[in-house]
Amino acid sequence: MENKKWLALAILIIALLVAFMPLERFSYSYHDAAFKKAIATFAIAKTLNASISFLQGTEIEGSLVFASATFSVGEILDPLNDLVERFSWIMLASAVALGIEKLLIDFSGAMGLKIFIVFFGIFTSFLLWEKSKSKISTYALQLFGILLILRLLMPLAEGTNMLIYNLYSKDIYQQASLSLDTTTDDFKKFKEVLPQKELSFFESINKKFEQTSSDIISMIVIFLLHTVLLPIFFLWLGIKAISALIRFPQ
Repeated sequence: MENKKWLALAILIIALLVAFMPLERFSYSYHDAAFKKAIATFAIAKTLNASISFLQGTEIEGSLVFASATFSVGEILDPLNDLVERFSWIMLASAVALGIEKLLIDFSGAMGLKIFIVFFGIFTSFLLWEKSKSKISTYALQLFGILLILRLLMPLAEGTNMLIYNLYSKDIYQQASLSLDTTTDDFKKFKEVLPQKELSFFESINKKFEQTSSDIISMIVIFLLHTVLLPIFFLWLGIKAISALIRFPQ
């Protein structure tokens, strides 16, 4: 059997396999878990914001060296509260981005797209089998390649996302999430010791400020990487691949 006939047979097999493999189930599995994490983290951010706002407006008196001092909790927590508010907006944006990705996953698994892949796979295979050298065979091969890219792009993106998350981001996310939960509880408890007017409270708040800022930045990096940067990177790869196919010599 000649090379073109082998290629035709390979295209036909690829078309049938790729079109009806349950790739979207895998994509949905990771995507649904990521969406739940985004919503849960958004809730943590809003709860933390409420806890901080609850403390603001309180003053603490004490002595520092030989001078008396009055500290406003609001002044101390204002920068952290601003960071938490921006964090909540980023988490909301991440949830929206995941919603858009869900639509793309739906499109990649649409029955219409699967039917087109099979149809053009059979049509292209027939042209190659008959050793057609017309432009129609080239156009058919190009269109078949574009349809395959549209079918595989989102499962490939979701699979890479899951791999990177499990290898590098999972532990960071779990640690930061647990820490932020604990911080929210701590801020609620701080209100109970305010009547003591102890300057040590300022030191406790300052430590929480540093740890919470670090946890929030870690969360921002993780969600921007997995919900924005990696999807944009794969979208760029898909566009470049489709452009390369379109420019393929006639």
